[in-house]
Amino acid sequence: MKKVILGMLAFVVLAACARTITDEQYIASMAALGCKDMTERSPNAAQVLKDAGVSSDQIMVFRKKMDPKRTTEIAMEIARRVMECHGVKQ
Repeated sequence: MKKVILGMLAFVVLAACARTITDEQYIASMAALGCKDMTERSPNAAQVLKDAGVSSDQIMVFRKKMDPKRTTEIAMEIARRVMECHGVKQ
């Protein structure tokens, strides 16, 4: 019985690790919120993230594991997409 429980626990842990989102998924989800004038704490933000195919937990894991060297590049891409959907020309 212990082996079964340990095996199931290991599977859950491995599955959770495999669910880390990509840079593109993070950028797209943050841009989706920005295009709707929302923050992650907005009442309907969870639905926007769900529509983008990510969860708030995945967002937090991504941020903790994000390559610090790419932070500025990622933030600039999010800003560019949000400006574009609001009609701001660069």
